[in-house]
Amino acid sequence: MSNLSRRDAVKMVAGLGIVATGAGVIATRGSDSEAAAKPNQASNHPPAPDQQSEADANQIDKELRRAIENPFQYYFLEKVSFQAPKTNRAVFFTSAYGNPTRESQEERKSREERLSPSTLRVFRAIADQDDFTRQGGVYWKSEGTTGQIQFEHPGGLFLALFGPEGMVHCYSLFHLFNC
Repeated sequence: MSNLSRRDAVKMVAGLGIVATGAGVIATRGSDSEAAAKPNQASNHPPAPDQQSEADANQIDKELRRAIENPFQYYFLEKVSFQAPKTNRAVFFTSAYGNPTRESQEERKSREERLSPSTLRVFRAIADQDDFTRQGGVYWKSEGTTGQIQFEHPGGLFLALFGPEGMVHCYSLFHLFNC
């Protein structure tokens, strides 16, 4: 679990206009994030990989570790939100991992990552599970209900925030500095 305090989390999402909405799956993408995520604009960062191999697993783990330790070094590119079935039950991401110390790809794929109510965590989407995840999709489940969200970049980092009203807000992350 991250050492990020609740106060720091509130500072991170301040000004994003998070509003509780009705039940159901809701996907929103802000116009500012769409402009920042255009692939034809010049950037010193390569796009997220479509396939994750064992050869670059160490780099991926270092990036995830850096995002967990200091999420303030990242921009929010896009936002995807959904309503959890119950506000007091955890949501599990079945196609993402949040522990940068796991070594094997199989171990990462076999574990469900827990997001408890009123918490936030940073995850890496698994981009080689099936066709949907190769296109930027992430699967989740909670209390017998399953769902899916989709980001523009497959295999990227995302921050998930489970609000007290039962909404789960997921933000794709883009590193500010490549030092």
